[in-house]
Amino acid sequence: VYKRQVDEFSVPLANHILQIDNAREIIKQLDELNLFLSSSSDGGLEASYRYHQLFADFLQGNLRQSDPERLCGLHHRIAEWYQRQDQHVQAISHYFKAGEPENAVGLIDRISRQMYLSGQTRLLEQWYEHISNSEELVAQAPELLLNLAKAVGNHGDISRAIELLESAKASLLARKDYSNYA
Repeated sequence: VYKRQVDEFSVPLANHILQIDNAREIIKQLDELNLFLSSSSDGGLEASYRYHQLFADFLQGNLRQSDPERLCGLHHRIAEWYQRQDQHVQAISHYFKAGEPENAVGLIDRISRQMYLSGQTRLLEQWYEHISNSEELVAQAPELLLNLAKAVGNHGDISRAIELLESAKASLLARKDYSNYA
């Protein structure tokens, strides 16, 4: 059930999520029994596994109903693992699912410049939309605001870019962070 909270999982991730050290044996047993599990391998890398979608949905719904607190803890562990693997987009998603938007926003703010420079501006927009109803969360993400302002400005939406820059300015001034005023 716990492994289903990610679309694909590997043995190291399963070990971390379940806090065990024998996930390889368990996965092998599930695979041999043809229990709704498929595997893939990328040329010698650690194999990844995936449950059949209907079975996965059943497992996830069951856990959500029976133990939502445990589900949040599970998402927290998944987020931590992804963050340690420098898979920040996945980590952010799981921090939100864990009910930890502050952790998600902290990570978003740290990587937003990298995301902007790599052309992933739609993801910046999605993250902003996700937190835009909370002034407190928006105030914790001045780098997101700055980089999103550049992206929307580049696409010609100057008034929105100015609005985002003003929000970033307020947040940076409140923090007494003047490093981005150059």
